[in-house]
Formats: sequence, structure tokens, C-alpha cells
Amino acid sequence: MSAALTRLTQSDIYQRLQSVGSSWLKSHVLYADHKTVVLNKPAGLVCQLNNSDYKLKSERNHTFLNPVFEDIQYWLSPNAEPHSVHRLDKMTTGCFIVPITHASAKHLSTQFQHGAMKKTYLALVRGGEKSFPEKAGEINDPILYSDGRAEIHPVGKRAITRWKRLSSSPNAPVSLVELDLVTGNKHQLRIHLSKVLQTPILGDTHYSRKSVNASVASLTSIPNDRLFLHSADISFFQYYSTGRRYQLKIGAPAPDDFIRICDDLGISLPASYKQARFSVLNNSDRDDTSSLRLWYPGGGNPPPTQS
Repeated sequence: MSAALTRLTQSDIYQRLQSVGSSWLKSHVLYADHKTVVLNKPAGLVCQLNNSDYKLKSERNHTFLNPVFEDIQYWLSPNAEPHSVHRLDKMTTGCFIVPITHASAKHLSTQFQHGAMKKTYLALVRGGEKSFPEKAGEINDPILYSDGRAEIHPVGKRAITRWKRLSSSPNAPVSLVELDLVTGNKHQLRIHLSKVLQTPILGDTHYSRKSVNASVASLTSIPNDRLFLHSADISFFQYYSTGRRYQLKIGAPAPDDFIRICDDLGISLPASYKQARFSVLNNSDRDDTSSLRLWYPGGGNPPPTQS
């Protein structure tokens, strides 16, 4: 790990973000320390590097991770080593974690592989209250991937999704669901919702070819090329220099268009999901983590919405 990074306190990191950070980072950083950055990923960002067409900075845009990683290095240190250890679909929004040291990347990759990294999603799905067999449940149907296609099949990869219906529109067949991703297969949530529950995610034209119900279109505007799947919360372990660990949980506010559609359709979106969230879990040494907080654009202290 770079000595320059280890010397930076979180206060130093946020002061540097305020003074030299790019406008993109100031708008999309949720949390940062000397090991990890958590971004509120916007729709349209591809969570991988583009090694073929990315050339001049004058041509750069935040479609791939190249300029994001460059921005992070300019902000923190040229010795920072941003890594991509997981992916969100291009049109999925929300919590996206970027380790900035090799050691942190190794630790987080291990947590992903062993299921220690917990992720909760929100989705607007096509189906009213009667589309769900119960209020909550678990899907454990395996997914078979072959020739670029995916289907539910008994010999497929193990896939487990826990779901809970939070609210349904009284006026149109659309519901808000909360999803816990137990296993992390490609497009798992999209496939399970579409193929098992028969409630495809709003905007998912890949796993559902049916047009949106006329009652939905009459009440709200659905943007083109938009998938209403949001990575709402992510929790992961960080380590003290002694090797002991603590757990951070960070939440990304739902995007404006997600909130607008809920309002238009009369879907009750819990207020906590409209704001950024932060908590330290399972930690006995609270004095060592009591100063940790979210990034708040503009500097100063964040609003009192953290837990």
C-alpha cells in the first residue's frame, strides 16, 4: 500500500476531493477512505475498462471506468491503484465499490467470492400485488448459460435471490421490490424476476419483449434505455492494521427518475431509500470508527440522515 495513501485521514481525503476532485467524482462519490471508494453509479456507466478505443483525454467521457480511475488517481495519489472487483449492468444504478490498493482489492474480491459482501437492490417490476404469491420469498432456481443465452434449468448454476414486495401501485400493474443477492450470477436478478416470478424489471427489454401496460404509460413517462434496478445497499468488511475487522454498510439514494415514477404511480418508497445511508456494524472499537462518515458535496457535515 502506498505510504502517501496510508497517511491520509478521511478528513484529508474529503478535503482533497473538495479542492481538486473532478466534478464527476464530487457528484458520484458516496464514501471514501484510504482503502476504498464507494460510488453512486449512474445509468450508462460500463463497469469495466475500455482498452481499445480509449485514447485522448480530450475524447474522454464517463462511459467506461478509464476516466473514473484517472480521476481517482488525480484526487488521491498517482500511486492509487483503482481496481474493478465486481460489475453492475450498464443501466443499473447505485452502490459500486472501487478498492484503491492492491491489498484492498484482494480482500474485497475474497469477500465477493465467499459471500461476505452483502448487496441489496431495489427494483420497479411489471406486476401488481396479485402477481406475487406472497409478501416475500426466496428463488433458488438454477440458471443455465449457453451461447450467450440464459434460462432456468435444473443443471444450471446455483442461483439464490431473496425478495420482498414493499409496495404496489393502486393504479397500474407495477410494484416495488427489495432484493437480496445471495449468489452473484450474470443477470441473476433480471432472470429470476422475469422467468420465475413473471414480473420483469421495468425497462428490461432483453428478458421481456412485452410492451408496457397502457395504464402505466398514461400515468408516467418511462425513459428509453433505462433499467429500473438500483443497487441500494452494500456492506463489506474493512481491516484495522492489527488484522481485526469491522463492517461498513453504505446506501445509495434512489435516482430521481426512480422516485418520480414511484410518485406518479402511487408507490410508497421508504424515505430512507431517498437519501444516502451509512453505518458501522459489528464493531467493538467504536472510538476507532466514530469519525467515519459519508462524503457530503460542498464540504462540511452531512445532513443528519446517517445511522
